[in-house]
Amino acid sequence: MDESYTLNIATSGQATITASSSVGILRALETFTQLFYQHSDAGVYTPYAPVAISDAPKFVHRGLNLDVARNYYAPSDVMRTIDALAWNKFNRLHLHATDSQSWPFDVPALPELARKGAYMKGLSYSPGDVKDIQEYGAYRGVEVYVEFDMPGHTASIEFAYPDLIAGFNIQPNWGTYANEPPSGQLKLNSPAVYSFLDKLWKDVLPRLSPYSSYFHTGGDELNLNVYLFDETVKSNLTSVIQPYLQKFVDYNHAKLRAAGLTPVVWEEMLLVWNLTLGSDVVVQTWLSDQSVADTVSKGHKALVGDYNLWVSFPLSPNFPRHSNSYFHSTSTAAKANGSISNPPVPPPPTLFSTTAPLSKTGASSTLTTPSPAFPPTAPTLSLAAKSTCGASRPTPSMSTIWCGRGRAPQGRSCGVERRIR
Repeated sequence: MDESYTLNIATSGQATITASSSVGILRALETFTQLFYQHSDAGVYTPYAPVAISDAPKFVHRGLNLDVARNYYAPSDVMRTIDALAWNKFNRLHLHATDSQSWPFDVPALPELARKGAYMKGLSYSPGDVKDIQEYGAYRGVEVYVEFDMPGHTASIEFAYPDLIAGFNIQPNWGTYANEPPSGQLKLNSPAVYSFLDKLWKDVLPRLSPYSSYFHTGGDELNLNVYLFDETVKSNLTSVIQPYLQKFVDYNHAKLRAAGLTPVVWEEMLLVWNLTLGSDVVVQTWLSDQSVADTVSKGHKALVGDYNLWVSFPLSPNFPRHSNSYFHSTSTAAKANGSISNPPVPPPPTLFSTTAPLSKTGASSTLTTPSPAFPPTAPTLSLAAKSTCGASRPTPSMSTIWCGRGRAPQGRSCGVERRIR
């Protein structure tokens, strides 16, 4: 997806935007609105005319990872987060949708999954919620994609389907069987697990694929000792578990590809378990910068999600989850990759009014404002797109990705996703 654009504002008030895609126009309009200030009397003004901006993202993937499994966020909160991403020209929202703590994702084909696996009734996302969130993102140039973390981090499945999980909630020595409680992982060689996965993918993937190019299948922090309790494995040896894990991942990724989705995994699948992954698989690193180098040296695109870059919002009526402190930090990070910063607000010069409906004809759009009391000539905003601005799904390409801590070696791709838990 080409998000580049040019924006020109003349001293006469005429503004022109040129872009190759609908998303490019969205980015330009975001910049356009950020050049204006509210006047204390009426209308808005910009002190910057004449303006000539030619802008394009440095990285294809500029994302945020929102953990909605450990901490449930209402759809309205997720949408407010999408607004903040769009303001800062981020283009991905990664929903870490399931974990050991809860399964807040409704699957009509497996109704007990969220009914028993969510924290409580009402704290789960219905198919309508997910569709609304993804559509809300699409209209703002933010692709929302989902992660089901597996085969580890799946203890919440046990509440509905206990026969599928090995080593559930072992106490008091949970640290031997999990990075955090409760322990429990999907069995690796169980026909019942594959039947479950078949129902899961048939239900979920057709609903997600119209709005996203990616699906994240997790794969982090898989615990060896749990498989001593898996009657289909009965071993904690890597040499025994690895072939079963390869089969498990191959099965899931085949389902994703059949639905037109590109798989994403956590780094352990490649760097710890040494699985053979398809060349299309994007590997999300999170443990170190060395992981980025190792991932790209193996020929995979790397999406960097440093575990040190996360924000936790305390659940207190005096400290709302969506604190301005987070949005300030993402705003700063986003602007570091752009050519526009926010200078001190100067006194108002000649005022340009820009409130008017947008009329659209084919690939070109024209915005003409009514004549206000000032200035004498109202500005005209012409949006000329080089190609049809249709609602097409972004191409599953990640050649370069937003980076917060440097580039990967040899010119390969790298990226960062900030994480909210």
